[in-house]
Amino acid sequence: VTGIVTYTPDAGFEGVDTFTYTMKDVDGYTSNIATVTVTVGGTNGGLMAVDDTASTIIEVPVTIEILANDTGGNAPIDETTVAIVDMPADGAVEVDAVTGEVTYTPDAGFEGVDTFTYTVNDTDGYTSNIALVTVTVDPAPTGPIANDDAVQVNPNSFIRIAVLDNDAEGSAPIDPATVDVVSGPSNGSIAINDDGTVDYIPEAGFVGQDSFEYTVEDTEGRLSNIAVVSIDVTSNSDLTISITVNDVTPSIDSEVEFTITVTNDGDQVFSDVIVDEPLPSGYEFVRSESAEGDYNDLTEKWTIGHIGAEGTATLKLTAKVVAVAGADYLNVVTIEGSSPLDANLDNNTAQVAVEPLLLVVYNEFSPNGDGFNDTFVIDGIQLYPSNTLQVYNRYGNLVFKTANYNNDWDGVANKSGAIKKKDKLPVGTYFYVLDTGTGIRKSGWLYIAR
Repeated sequence: VTGIVTYTPDAGFEGVDTFTYTMKDVDGYTSNIATVTVTVGGTNGGLMAVDDTASTIIEVPVTIEILANDTGGNAPIDETTVAIVDMPADGAVEVDAVTGEVTYTPDAGFEGVDTFTYTVNDTDGYTSNIALVTVTVDPAPTGPIANDDAVQVNPNSFIRIAVLDNDAEGSAPIDPATVDVVSGPSNGSIAINDDGTVDYIPEAGFVGQDSFEYTVEDTEGRLSNIAVVSIDVTSNSDLTISITVNDVTPSIDSEVEFTITVTNDGDQVFSDVIVDEPLPSGYEFVRSESAEGDYNDLTEKWTIGHIGAEGTATLKLTAKVVAVAGADYLNVVTIEGSSPLDANLDNNTAQVAVEPLLLVVYNEFSPNGDGFNDTFVIDGIQLYPSNTLQVYNRYGNLVFKTANYNNDWDGVANKSGAIKKKDKLPVGTYFYVLDTGTGIRKSGWLYIAR
């Protein structure tokens, strides 16, 4: 009749309960649904302690305001009455007698989850239910781990080193802007970039080992260990030298041309390259030609300003072959110096030798019976008794052939073809091929005058 609802809690129930209801008007229309919330207090006068959670790191105490989420019933909470019911298994607690706050201290070395329970009274003396406090003890936060680095750079160059690429973060991300060089290099200079990379420039001409040390912080300011960056300042380029000669069996007093080539096998630029080219006693300097650098015939040095990556420099040197006592015909060339120094010296020397024919061919003779210059003369032919001489006319026809030639040919054919055998060859230019019988052949022209 009155619409009053009486709620009766279940036996022993304490806490919050709810129910809903509707009503109708006299015309039969139904209202919306309404909710009724009932708080059932027990013998503690409605005082309720609520469970708490907290966290800390290993061996670091934490203060917990355990009463902040608790509610009083008929009377206010008395902060001075907090009582620990169950002590933590892996730590210790201390209650502030005034505020009721609890300080939890984990045992030394403990990591994990620990718990304790408590009650509290209100000012009327009622005791709350038992509440559970759960404390998570995390490992100590760690700073970043800086790992050593090793790089190679060419002399007179520079390298950008990503020192952080192999480093590991700890409890927070690495902050690249905090890279700090704590010990600089001895033979170069560095610059730290905003992205944490480090530019290293070796001192001019330096070749060898260098290093520096650095640290870095994470975004929460924790500092790393010290890492070492080792730098190998060596060139991956290599200077090589070669020498060739255009005639390995020249005649005495003839000229030969040596071609000396210096090659840069790599991407490092070399400058101030010096090549030693001392002509041995069997040669006399005639001239030199090079588009790269200059050859000084007095100092016998070829100086090259620079040779770029994968570049070459060539010297052509012409010399006269001479016959002197104890003549040396082995021409040895050596790269004496460069900037930077060439790390590989094994291919910095080259050599070539000629074996001069001890022959002098007189290309003209006049077989007219006047007793002067009547035969084809080759000085030194007697040193090659197993020789063979062939003579051809301008059309390639063989007109004379003999073995063990001894400077006695007077221009008479001994082969039939364009001219009859035993006929005198007409005035003109002919071509000879001389096989010394020692594996060496010499050829050239001759002229018969009448």
